[in-house]
Amino acid sequence: MEHLQSHFECVLKPGDVVSPTATTSLPSIAPITEIRWRRRWEQIHDVDGTLWDVHDARATGHGFDLLFGFVANSRLTGAAAQKRARPIATEPLVAYWDANRVNGHAIFDLPANRTALQSLRRKLGFNFFKDRRALWQTRSEDLKNLPINEFAKRYNVDSMNAYVWRFLLLGRMARPLNWWNTPETLAILRSPGTSREIGGKLGISGRHAFHLRRVALTPPGEPIPDDSYRPFPKRWKTPAALGVLRSGLSNREVAQKLAISLSHAWRLRRLLAQESGQKL
Repeated sequence: MEHLQSHFECVLKPGDVVSPTATTSLPSIAPITEIRWRRRWEQIHDVDGTLWDVHDARATGHGFDLLFGFVANSRLTGAAAQKRARPIATEPLVAYWDANRVNGHAIFDLPANRTALQSLRRKLGFNFFKDRRALWQTRSEDLKNLPINEFAKRYNVDSMNAYVWRFLLLGRMARPLNWWNTPETLAILRSPGTSREIGGKLGISGRHAFHLRRVALTPPGEPIPDDSYRPFPKRWKTPAALGVLRSGLSNREVAQKLAISLSHAWRLRRLLAQESGQKL
């Protein structure tokens, strides 16, 4: 970093050995065995005003450098200083975390140990889970009133994620059983219009409205039409195809003779049996 000027400090400890020329300018100390040098950059203040000695700086790719060091006058030297250096809570780092409170990937997209970053975030009052819950709580009104798909499109979130958070924050949102079986709702279900239009009036999907209208329009005492019924395809109603489908061959042999898949042969024989009222 250009704005940080590196310099070196010579640290002498009792027991170090120095040359005779050097002892004339140093206080009287016992012989020593080694002279160690410590590399330290200029001192800075963190966001809380604490003075730090900066020992390292790493580029983050987010427009600022991540600084490492110790609180001033910690007296760590050499390899110990390099191993134990901690990230410093500078203003750019805190601003980056504040702008990415609920972005789990961006929070730790920094050149530092995850444990060290978590410890620093805890001291600064950041909490990913609490911040995420607070964000969803600000959207609770729309989460309650809007359909899930519309909510997900408005806030650019996953619809399943929105569904889970709606349950966590608002509890069960399903309507009571047989909610539609009231005179007012039955009148709407039996009124003319498409299923989409009826669903819009009742606040439900068109598919849901279709099923409810089918029940509402069925006279009392009569069975509800089976929605799973499908007619037998006309293109397979040829004497040759019907003869193969009605034969005693296995589904695999039928599929081979008609040049279709095994599942397709099974479905055709099932539809044919439903239409004729027989069991294969």
